Amino acid sequence: PQELADILSDPEITKVGAAITDDIRGLQHYREFEPQRFIDLQDFVEQYGILEKSVRKLAGIILGKRISKAQQLSNWEAQTLTQAQKLYAATDAWICVKMYKKLLASPKAPIKENEV
Repeated sequence: PQELADILSDPEITKVGAAITDDIRGLQHYREFEPQRFIDLQDFVEQYGILEKSVRKLAGIILGKRISKAQQLSNWEAQTLTQAQKLYAATDAWICVKMYKKLLASPKAPIKENEV
């Protein structure tokens, strides 16, 4: 819908995710928009000395939490997503925002992977 495209192209709204380039391209197949103010955690964490890229490992390092990635390789092309897939997608989005906010609030000294 146009409302979603408006949000995705709004430079006043920060959108956070991990490995989001393909997600953005996929969304652009449904409706064209100019992506604005997207933060890819995989790039963002490097300034904190974190080299890991997976959301699961980042959640462990930054939040001390373990998240399940069991649904990651399920059929995302299905006409209807399962409840488990919906929960996975919601958790993935939520945890990325949570990690971003924690990093923004952290001291200037980077979080080191071996400190967690």
